[in-house]
Amino acid sequence: MLLAVILGAFVFLFRKHIVNIVLVPSAPFVELSDSTKPDYSEQKSWLAHPAKQDKADIVAEGETDSQLTSAVADVFFIHPTTYFGTRLWNDPLDGSGHIFAKDETLKINASVFNGCCRIYAPVFRQATMFSYATDDTRCHRLHLDLKISFGLLIITWPTSMKDVLS
Repeated sequence: MLLAVILGAFVFLFRKHIVNIVLVPSAPFVELSDSTKPDYSEQKSWLAHPAKQDKADIVAEGETDSQLTSAVADVFFIHPTTYFGTRLWNDPLDGSGHIFAKDETLKINASVFNGCCRIYAPVFRQATMFSYATDDTRCHRLHLDLKISFGLLIITWPTSMKDVLS
């Protein structure tokens, strides 16, 4: 029992150091090339989009997916961090470093909107979860990707759409 208390105290006192040693990428930050940037004019750059089948289309029993028929608003959904890679600071979008699938977050978090809204969820080069342990903001490429995807969405939206949820 005493050993468990001592071990718990040690982990608590040195938690930041443990995270930095074990989980933060050991390589220095390297800017991802533009070739890794998603092309939001292509369907593959959207985890969810009203024009394709995706995990955001899942509905509860007895409900219907009305994204294309009677939606009253559009949802720009930014999924939670799923990239926990320790090789790079940013998600290279090659599927490595994910503890769980990005599209599974749609099923759990975004599908709630599909009874009333069209759901748009962009793929983006998110920072590793552990980048938040540093003050270096260069690794937060997601902001640029989200600005680009949202801007494209605004430009291509039907003029009748007035409401946006994000």
